[in-house]
Amino acid sequence: MYENKITLAKWSHRFLAWLIDIILVSVVVHLISYVIFGTSILMIGLKNPSFNFDAHFFYFIGFGLLDDVVYLFYWAILEKRSGQSIGKMVLKIKTTDLHGQSISFRDSIVQSFGKTFLLPIDVIVGWIFTNKNRQRLFNKISDTIVIKQFSSDEAKLII
Repeated sequence: MYENKITLAKWSHRFLAWLIDIILVSVVVHLISYVIFGTSILMIGLKNPSFNFDAHFFYFIGFGLLDDVVYLFYWAILEKRSGQSIGKMVLKIKTTDLHGQSISFRDSIVQSFGKTFLLPIDVIVGWIFTNKNRQRLFNKISDTIVIKQFSSDEAKLII
């Protein structure tokens, strides 16, 4: 019986996938805020010089939390469904369990939580206590890894 070889994704590919996702989701969220509010949250202070940041602190915090919730569910839903966000699709990498299989929604939420809310801590702790699986802290907690995704022709060459 043949099994596909699991090849872990490089840290640089994982970072680039994350960056693509951050840029993409940020653009969408700010376009939506523009449609709903007539301006992007980033432009409020520039368009209205009398805008008092201190007086609107909770307004900014609310948008920050909204962004974070969007990121969390964006990653959790896409990575549960196919193991891939759009950034991961572009870089041909995928989130799986330790055996290369699909992950549960619970595991998807856990590993997405780390990169949404605690990425610096998540990565630093993961690097300090790194193992052969190149896992961030929340990857370890959820028993997930990020692997390279091969086309069927590439997989046949590896077998």
